[in-house]
This record gives sequence, C-alpha cells and structure tokens, in this order.
Amino acid sequence: MTDATPIQVGTLPANSPEARLDWSIARLLCEQYPDVRLRAQVRNHGLLEQVTLGSLLDDPLRLDAFLEECRSIPQCGSAQVTRLREVLATALRTAQSTGQCVFRRPRSEAMPSAASDKAASVEPRPTEWRFLPDFVDAAEDVFFRMWRLAQFDPLVYLPTTLPEFAKTPEVLAVELAPGRDLTAYLQRLAGLRRAFDNVSQIEGLILLDAQALKAVFARRGRYAVLSREAIEQQAGTLRQAMAKWRPGVTCMVCDFEVSGLSSGAFVGSKGVLYAMGGYVVFDDPQLVALLQRRLATARAQGRPLAQFLDEMC
Repeated sequence: MTDATPIQVGTLPANSPEARLDWSIARLLCEQYPDVRLRAQVRNHGLLEQVTLGSLLDDPLRLDAFLEECRSIPQCGSAQVTRLREVLATALRTAQSTGQCVFRRPRSEAMPSAASDKAASVEPRPTEWRFLPDFVDAAEDVFFRMWRLAQFDPLVYLPTTLPEFAKTPEVLAVELAPGRDLTAYLQRLAGLRRAFDNVSQIEGLILLDAQALKAVFARRGRYAVLSREAIEQQAGTLRQAMAKWRPGVTCMVCDFEVSGLSSGAFVGSKGVLYAMGGYVVFDDPQLVALLQRRLATARAQGRPLAQFLDEMC
C-alpha cells in the first residue's frame, strides 16, 4: 500500500457500542482499524493510550487539539494526521448514529410507568431533553458541543445578537451580568475561532436578528454605554469573522419577530433553543424538520449580512 492509496475506514460494529467510548485511541486503532496505514511509532505512542474516544465527544476543540498533539510524535506528518482524523471522524459519526452523543433526559425525569392510555395518546415530548439555566455555564455542554457536531452535519445557528465567537469583550461584558468574570469564557471563544480556521468541511446557515443587530450598532438600550470606537471595533471583528467563514456557510439577516423565530441552533436531529437566560436542548427529528421549514422561509426573506453591515456601519 502506498501513501496514494485511498484510506478505507469502516464503521464501528453495532454490538455493545457504548463500550467503544471507553476505549483508548490506541485500542480503537488496534481492534477496529488494524489495516489503516500508520507508522509503528505513531500507532504505539503513549499519547494514543491516554485519550479515549469518549473524551473527544465532550469538547468540540479536543479533536483538533489531540491531532495537533499527534504532530509532535516522531514520524507523524500530515498524511498520518489525515488518516487519524478520518478514523476518528468515522468513529464519532457512529457514536452519533447510535445515540451516544446526545443530551439525555435524566432517568428520574422519565414519564411515570403508571401513565394511562389517555396520556399515551398525547403528542409525545422529545425523548431526550434538558434545560440548562445559565448560558455561560452551559457553553461547554451546549455551544461548544453543537460546534463539534457541526463538523459532521450542516449547522443552523441563530444567535441572540451576534455570533458568540465574533463578539468583542466590550460587547460581551455589556450583555452579561455585572461583575461576571469573562476571562475563561473569552479564552474558550478564542480557541473556537482558531478551530474554525482549521475546519474546512463545516456547512450551514447563520441567521441573525435584524432588530438585535440594529440595537448593537445604533447603540440603543444596554449598548448605549459603549463608545463609537467600541462599536466600530465590533463591526470590524464581525467582518473579519465573515472573511474566514467557509464557502459552505451562509450568513443572512432577517427580522426574528416577523419570521416567528427564536434564538438557537440545530444540527441533525439535535436542537437548542435559548429561553429564560439558558438553553433548552433536545433530540427530536420531527421537531427539527418542522423548524427547518420555517427557517427556510425566513432565509428566503432575509438579506446578506455584508449588505446589512454596509448600510448600518
């Protein structure tokens, strides 16, 4: 087999898929992908013993960070990293398809076993859901996790104002509670922006609310405390982010109230809605399909973000 030979990557077997999340990357390669062409120094390196497949599900930046670490392994060049990425992406897709990387409803919140036949005939709620009351604290479980999932399925993202990863510290400080320490959160957002530069396959739609954007750039309401220079800096940061977005990512502006939209995000059958200062997360393909149809209508009535910024700034 030469370096030009296409990489043949299969999927994990269906039997006992949960156990695979506990496997180290080294074991995954040994037992599931023994034929993938990797040098012995790479395949047998201790780093691959220290990281599990499950840990890559918990953090959207972990996969890229892990692969970057692998570059320090002797004889682990670009071809080796590409092979590792394809193996891990396939394994993570399998984890998604078997329902392992979802927001599961706690068992204590399940429907009562004594429910009547009448209750059973009611339209069922999503089988997997959760409410996270603080959107900053929930960033790890929601915002960054949805970002990771977007590496495998198209993303629809409807921010409350600006895309979180395109906000300046000044704007973010105005939007959050007084006295909130933003240091760690800003560091995570910076890491997210760096990861965006390294991910070429992301596709989808970013839909922004025209009224929210007008409040920011016209310095209305809570944004009145910001200087004109701060607003100009925010506009420049947003334009820079746009310039880095992949060709497969479309960014449009529409009026959420007129279009009947709420802030949130959707990837595959998984959805997030912003509500009461936190996030409602769920896994319901029928509901997401219904919302996607409404989003398609709103997109058709919207206009490009670049055009909106030219008019406002």
